[in-house]
Amino acid sequence: MDKTPYNIAMNAKQYRDALAKLDLSQAAAGEIFGVGARTSRRWALNEARIPPLVGMWLQLMLSKKLKVELKIPVSPERQQAERRVWRFQAKEMRALE
Repeated sequence: MDKTPYNIAMNAKQYRDALAKLDLSQAAAGEIFGVGARTSRRWALNEARIPPLVGMWLQLMLSKKLKVELKIPVSPERQQAERRVWRFQAKEMRALE
């Protein structure tokens, strides 16, 4: 079992550095932690205190090299349009063979 101690207190610079290392935008971090983009921006600008659990999660993600993939909901109309494009591209690829 990993005995790495985590200093869960995090300041604004550490927060910004963690997001950069994890390749996360402030808005994406807000989505992950269940707050708005504005709250995440306030944490990054030291306008609001960063909750200790947010600091702990970011440090854990960094130490374990975890990546987060956000799934953006897509409307049914867009899904249908994308399927049409994929079918068209598949037909074009078969025509080139």
